[in-house]
Amino acid sequence: MGLEGISIFFSSLLINFFNNLALISSSSSMANIGACYIKILHKICTTDKYNANITNMDCKEVMSCVFNINMKEIELYKFLVEKEEMRVEEIAKAFKKDRSTIQRSLKKLMDCMLVERKKKIMGKGGYYYTYKAVPPANAKNFIKVCLEDWYKRMANAIENFENDFK
Repeated sequence: MGLEGISIFFSSLLINFFNNLALISSSSSMANIGACYIKILHKICTTDKYNANITNMDCKEVMSCVFNINMKEIELYKFLVEKEEMRVEEIAKAFKKDRSTIQRSLKKLMDCMLVERKKKIMGKGGYYYTYKAVPPANAKNFIKVCLEDWYKRMANAIENFENDFK
């Protein structure tokens, strides 16, 4: 596949991904994007039927690559998108998981800026935390910024390709 084919691939991939993301700031995100796209490009570029593979791309797979999260964490994010603020105990009960398991997943989602935590003060003293997903539009915008930055870096690397081997 030539550069034109790769451009078509990226355009199709981005359109498909951003359309799907409507339905459902870390520097490490850039490295994750790069590693995932290299894998995706290898898969796509080794077949003549790359358009069929693009159609099968799932926004959950892209989220997994960009944010370095697993499918269970993506399901937790999706669950929270559909709900209001929730306490850890409520989430753990809904998922039939241990509280500490849910807390680890929530921490990872907070690190990715996909979930926000609020401290609530109890009437008789004490406090608890509630968790709420950021809107999918915010996640989509963050992914767009990451992809645009990654694309610029890759284009720059390609432009300097010959110089790197002198």
